Amino acid sequence: MICNKCGEKIRNTAKFCDYCGYQLGQIFKINISVVISLVCLLSIIIVISFVVNQARYSAVPKPSQEKRYLMARRDKALLTPLLNHPDWKVPDLGMKLVHVAPGSFKMGSMNGELDEKPVHKVTISKSYWIGKFEVTQSEYRSIMKTNPSYHKNVNKPVDCV
Repeated sequence: MICNKCGEKIRNTAKFCDYCGYQLGQIFKINISVVISLVCLLSIIIVISFVVNQARYSAVPKPSQEKRYLMARRDKALLTPLLNHPDWKVPDLGMKLVHVAPGSFKMGSMNGELDEKPVHKVTISKSYWIGKFEVTQSEYRSIMKTNPSYHKNVNKPVDCV
């Protein structure tokens, strides 16, 4: 171990430097006070940023109930033409999507594999759009910029995803 004050080599078990008499614990006390000061400063910065963010977000006016109703009505008006067409094509990709409406159906089989049994009711609570066909490797590559497929062919479905 080296003394921090004079640089002389000292014994590991000693609490004082034999050469200059420097107390080894002093540097440790200084470091603890520095750490405590930094922790206090950091906590003050966190509190200030929290207060500033609260003030910023509380200043943003929330839409009234009437405005929310009008926004929902506008969104529904924009979606209605899409819902009237069973298919939709994604621009730039040409992927065909099909609209799935909410509803219920029976899924499973009594005569099939174990993972298909029993027949049970499935309910779709919200509508969504799903691809009409499997995603091809070229479509996947155009979005993800990579092709993880083992069997490479741009017109075949992507695999190993």
